[in-house]
Amino acid sequence: MQAIKGSLRERERNKTFRGDMVDFMLDNKGETDDEPSAKKINLNEDEKAMQLFGFFIGGYDAISALLAYSSYELAVNPDIQRRLREEVEGVTHLTYESLMNMKYLDMVVSEVLRKWPIAVFIDRKCMEQFVIQPEHANEAELILEPGILCWIPIYAIHRDPKYYPEPEKFDPERFSEKNKHQINRSVYFPFGAGPRTCIGELLCYFPPLTENF
Repeated sequence: MQAIKGSLRERERNKTFRGDMVDFMLDNKGETDDEPSAKKINLNEDEKAMQLFGFFIGGYDAISALLAYSSYELAVNPDIQRRLREEVEGVTHLTYESLMNMKYLDMVVSEVLRKWPIAVFIDRKCMEQFVIQPEHANEAELILEPGILCWIPIYAIHRDPKYYPEPEKFDPERFSEKNKHQINRSVYFPFGAGPRTCIGELLCYFPPLTENF
């Protein structure tokens, strides 16, 4: 926490700007132009430091989990590891653009997150009445009333053979250009869904994974 506070003070003192979360916190004025009715809150130094610490831990945890599961799957699937290594080694300069063009890396990461989602479940509170229609003749409607807490089992959905044939098989080809359109977006959400999705999501698609090769 002291290191984070030191960084905040240094930025304020030197007036440096990097366009990152530290600058975002320093720019906090309690203004909410996009939501005029929202309550305005000015954060003190301790509160800003705690928010930054939360973002750091959230992102670090997601990346460490992804690296662990990726290392395991690549170790037990040497053919996939070999193909991915060839793609990574074929990139002379690691830039944002070159990373976005690494199609097989994207396929591998997507399949790791399918089989080993960062969040095994998410919970959401129902804000308005919602009716789930029955799929079979002997079923009744399921009515969700406001205030009900709903748990969505991401891990179970990602391993449901109804949506993913041979769900225990590690198969990056599920996410190839040819096949990924067959996956319903509502049954693939390794970081959760909605405005409260995992803050480490974007970090998991960037260079830390390629450093293993």
